[in-house]
Amino acid sequence: APLLPLIPGLAETGAFAGELLIVPSLSDTGLLLVLALVCTLFPFALSLVALRHMSAFSAQLAVNLEPVYAIVLAIVLLGEQHELTPVFYAGVAIILLAVFVHPLINRPRRLRHPEVLGTSEAKGVVD
Repeated sequence: APLLPLIPGLAETGAFAGELLIVPSLSDTGLLLVLALVCTLFPFALSLVALRHMSAFSAQLAVNLEPVYAIVLAIVLLGEQHELTPVFYAGVAIILLAVFVHPLINRPRRLRHPEVLGTSEAKGVVD
C-alpha cells in the first residue's frame, strides 16, 4: 500500500514501458487454455484422486522427484549437463533412494476401527 502512488510512474520505466495490458490473440488464448487445463488442472485433479489411495507423505515423496524430472529433461532435450558435479548426482541418488525405499519400509496397515474415518474414506463400512 505505501508504494501505490508510484505505480503510474512505473509505466514509463524500463521493463514496464509500453502497454501494461495486452489482450492475447486467439492462438495465444488457445495455448493459455491448454496450459491451464492440461498442464495445471488435469494433473491437480489426478493428484487429488491419488490422495484417496495413498498417504500425503507418499504423495509428497513423488512430488520431490519433480526437480529430477526437470533436470533429466534439460539434459536430454537441451544438452544442459555441463555444470553437474558428483555432489549433484549424490543428491539425486538420495532423493531416488528415499522415494523407492519408503514403500518397502512403510507397509500399509489395516485399521482396527475404520469407523473413525470420514464417510467418504470409510469404504466398505456399514452403519
